Amino acid sequence: MSGHSLAFCARSFIRCAIALSAPMVLTFVLTAFASSAQSVDSDADGISDELEMRLGTHLKVPEQFILIYDDKAKGAGDKSISSAHKLAPDVTKIYVAHVGDRRFVFKIEFATDYDGRGNVFHLYVDFDDDKETGRQDKEFARGVDIMYSFVDGKQTSRVINPDVRVSSEIPIRQFIAKNAIYVCDDVRPKIVNGRTHFRIYILSHRRQPTADSDVTPWIYVTIPVNPKRRAPKPSYPRRRNFECLPAWYELLYTLWQDERTVRLLQRDAEVIGLTKHTNDEFEGRGDANESAIWTSPASGDYYIALILRSSNSAWEALDVRVNGKTIGTVAGALNRNVRLLFFTKRKVRIRKGDRIEITQSSQPTPVRFSDVALLATKPKVPKLRIENATACVLPPIPGEAHERWFLTWVTNRPTRCTVRYESLRGNQVRGKFETGDGARQLHFIELPRELHGLRLRVRIVASEPKAMAYKAQTARHEFVIETKRVPKGNFKRTEIQLTVREPTKWQRDGWWVTAGIPLPDGLLPSEDRCALFNSQGDAIPAQFRALSYWRSGCVKWLLCDFLANTQPNTDTHYALLCNVNAPKVQTSLTVHEANDVVIIRTGRLVCMLSKSRFAPFAHIGIDRNSDGKLDGDERITMGSEHDGAFFITDADGNVYSTAHAKPDEIVIEESGPVRATVCIRGAFADARG
Repeated sequence: MSGHSLAFCARSFIRCAIALSAPMVLTFVLTAFASSAQSVDSDADGISDELEMRLGTHLKVPEQFILIYDDKAKGAGDKSISSAHKLAPDVTKIYVAHVGDRRFVFKIEFATDYDGRGNVFHLYVDFDDDKETGRQDKEFARGVDIMYSFVDGKQTSRVINPDVRVSSEIPIRQFIAKNAIYVCDDVRPKIVNGRTHFRIYILSHRRQPTADSDVTPWIYVTIPVNPKRRAPKPSYPRRRNFECLPAWYELLYTLWQDERTVRLLQRDAEVIGLTKHTNDEFEGRGDANESAIWTSPASGDYYIALILRSSNSAWEALDVRVNGKTIGTVAGALNRNVRLLFFTKRKVRIRKGDRIEITQSSQPTPVRFSDVALLATKPKVPKLRIENATACVLPPIPGEAHERWFLTWVTNRPTRCTVRYESLRGNQVRGKFETGDGARQLHFIELPRELHGLRLRVRIVASEPKAMAYKAQTARHEFVIETKRVPKGNFKRTEIQLTVREPTKWQRDGWWVTAGIPLPDGLLPSEDRCALFNSQGDAIPAQFRALSYWRSGCVKWLLCDFLANTQPNTDTHYALLCNVNAPKVQTSLTVHEANDVVIIRTGRLVCMLSKSRFAPFAHIGIDRNSDGKLDGDERITMGSEHDGAFFITDADGNVYSTAHAKPDEIVIEESGPVRATVCIRGAFADARG
């Protein structure tokens, strides 16, 4: 408000990460760089034994890699490399092998050793060869089930369609080794007559500029699948004798409120090697001796529980022991600081004084865990619920005349929703909406204008995506709404005092003030029932706009624009009257729209906005003789090549001006006694347009 204020009275064994897809349908990804030391390759298939162990491929039997695409190097026949290619890793050959069972390994070779710094790699795979599953947001990637990716050498893989994977708890193994990227995964590809039938696409580019890239076309992978070939057993730790659920806050609240729950607090633990954090959390670096030990304060049969915080920098695993006996292992299955609640499958007999130990597993990893407890009851998945369903109205967008109606509701877990509606009066109107854009907890739909003013029955069906650790649920809710704003309240004449404080030693005349004013429910039905008066009791030019409404339909926030006259270091008072007939006040601000121009007058100052060229300041002047025209020296600016337009010059000296292009749109958003707003959208172009 330009000097004014308003006062209102009123360490590491394998680098690993985990990829997130749909909520609770997630997967591990292990990633590492192969050792530069001399490596043993027992089966002479080009992959070191060390790397084969990490990939989950055979050490003694060579993998049957099949070349499925020869992209060739730049300058040697690569037809798909970008014309802007300079530094991006150059894809040359793509191989695929069936390891055994449902395990497959991809090998992508490059012209030189792959350096992840500043580079991005994506292997798009449509395993089920179905464009109606997987990604739907971009046409070129439509149907992609999994994106195996590296960004700056770090994996960022994403599972879009978890149904194509054998299990979300089997990690994706992807590694960079010299001039190749290896990706190994356990999946369910489409099989036709004993051969795979799925599509892949590869994109390799620089982070900046992204145009510096190499790509492949979409390629069908049709390799033989040997049903008698078995995959090696995994070398990574697996969850044992424990179940897990997401650590939902509502679930934890129920468990912690249960009087039978025995919480083993951080302050009561004997801690070896672990770092203690706030919020009852322990952190381990991956040393084998790290542990937290409690002496049980109670006797009974309990489910031993803890919360594990998964991250994208470690593959977490912990052993749980009672009196030195290992009763099970927990292993992380999520990422990005998502918390998992682990609890024993069956109750464990605990006696008072028993030693309960949470310790590193046989493969120590960095780990964070908290909230160790003894539970009397087994955790259950909370019922999926739809709550706070309502219809609400918002004021018109500037430049539009109609209010906007929304349906809003929340679900206690991320869901996709379908909304069906039917009218209850007059002509029968029926239809449905899909919320789309992935699963979420906060939902809204804007109703089309043809549904305004109707009484509607609304049915919402909320469905969870396929979940990792529990059966996905569905919830339903039905309610009736009126899509017509009928304010309810006691609309009496009400005066609200506004104070404009002048903090400087200067006097100001006609100084623009804009303020948002909160109003109680039931006070004001519409913004056109307002007026503003100065301390002398004279009505002054002001304009008002509702910013939001109460559920009753009354105005909740009122935007007020007016011109204030202030005195040095003095407060000036104004009175806002509600529920009165707005008096007519004189104003010199006008907006006139003609076929080829929009003319704004603030008195003698005239601004002419051409509809044929985007040069908003090309024709501004002072109409000294008040004849409605800008003649001769009345013009302050003149339309020339750049005068009045925005322009940019690129590194080669090429000039692009908005004056060389016709505006895409000119909209008068507001036209009132105090403020006029004209929105102009356009583009930059060279002299050829």
